[in-house]
Amino acid sequence: MQRRVVSKKRKKKATFFWRKYLFIAFLFFGFLFSTYHYREALLYYFSFKTHKKSKEDKIAQARIYQILDKYENKVAGIDVSHYQGKINWSKVNLIDGKCPIK
Repeated sequence: MQRRVVSKKRKKKATFFWRKYLFIAFLFFGFLFSTYHYREALLYYFSFKTHKKSKEDKIAQARIYQILDKYENKVAGIDVSHYQGKINWSKVNLIDGKCPIK
């Protein structure tokens, strides 16, 4: 039987390729993990709407309706600034279609 001898040069070359592929795989999975971990921040940065924001808006709207129902005979109004431009007051009749503006 003849024994096959593997040279050190060939062995080093094979080890180098395995390390290269392992490093690339590590970078790839690190990128995937960081993208998943920071997904909310990335969506915010690229101006996409997230489900989290809409939940917060729904909670805020529900709280506003609770307050308006609790103080039915009290005065409610809108906050207006001159930075918003010209306001068409004839179109503004009700706050959220529920409370009339006097």
